Formats: sequence, structure tokens, C-alpha cells
Amino acid sequence: MALYFFAMYVLGASLGPYGTGLASDFFTARVARAAGVTSLTQQALEPFRAEGLHSAMYIIPALGGLLALVLFAASGTVTKDIEKLKHWMRESTSADALAESAEVEAAGASAAN
Repeated sequence: MALYFFAMYVLGASLGPYGTGLASDFFTARVARAAGVTSLTQQALEPFRAEGLHSAMYIIPALGGLLALVLFAASGTVTKDIEKLKHWMRESTSADALAESAEVEAAGASAAN
């Protein structure tokens, strides 16, 4: 869960706008080339920036849908993971109890001698 929040906040909030800007620049250049612009200068690209940004913004809901699919697939393993954790905790607790009782018995035997 911590990795999910790390990815969501650090990667999504920090790199998301940067990635959207890169995609916008890519789509702007593509639309400009399709319109016949040969020199890709700031001034030549300006009329096509809105179309490039519009195309880039379609990436956001697509990634949201992909995230929903990934989280849905991951939710199927939660029950099995919880059972594994409970089993590990029971084993760990019983192993600790056995070790503690062996120490108590050894201390009792030492004190009796």
C-alpha cells in the first residue's frame, strides 16, 4: 500500500504534468506536420498547441482506466496474502513461545543444580 501511495503522489503528482506536457508537445508537432508546417518553431507551432494539449489530455482517463484494472487484479490476491500473513504470524508466535519455554526450563534446571 505504501508503494501505491508513493507512486501515486511522487510519480503521479510530480511527473504527471511533465509527462502530459511532453505528450502535448509531441501531439502539437504531429498536428503541425499534418497541416504542412515544415519548420517547427515556437511561432509556427502556436496555432496547433490547443489541439496537441487536447490530444494529450486523453491519456489521463486512459491511465485511470488502466489503474482501475491493475487495482482490481491486485484485489484478488488480498485474501490469500492475509492468510499467508496470519499463518506466518502463528508460526512465528509458536516458535517464539517454544524458544522461551526452553529458556525457562534451562534456567530452572540451572537454578536447581
